[in-house]
Amino acid sequence: SVNISGGEFYGGTRISGSFSPSWYASPYLNVGGSYQVDRIDFDNRDQSFTSHLVRFRSDFTFSTRTSASAFVQYNSSGDVVVSNVRFRYNPVEGRDLYIVWNEVVNSNRFALEPNAPLSQQRSILLKYVHTLTLGL
Repeated sequence: SVNISGGEFYGGTRISGSFSPSWYASPYLNVGGSYQVDRIDFDNRDQSFTSHLVRFRSDFTFSTRTSASAFVQYNSSGDVVVSNVRFRYNPVEGRDLYIVWNEVVNSNRFALEPNAPLSQQRSILLKYVHTLTLGL
């Protein structure tokens, strides 16, 4: 899909364009992404900036019981790369086990003094879901 929009933005103007391709390679693999550029101008303050946002997403189904998905995003405004990787295991209906890894990485660590750390945030989550049935 392709999208172009514009309008007011907090006392300024914004023009935005995006392109979002996706590919369903098979019933087991889906891949997609998007690129978005925003131009924001504040004429009364004589300020402007351009933001680039790049996203990638993939979903992979190993079997009816296991699947994995990954999401990676780069944001030029914050010079960060955000990633989310999730693995799902479903041994029986109503029970799910998720392992999730999230991370925010500084893509331009040396832009500030002192230098920023490589990772702003990192987490690994283990989540178990058990659905209860009520005999009504």
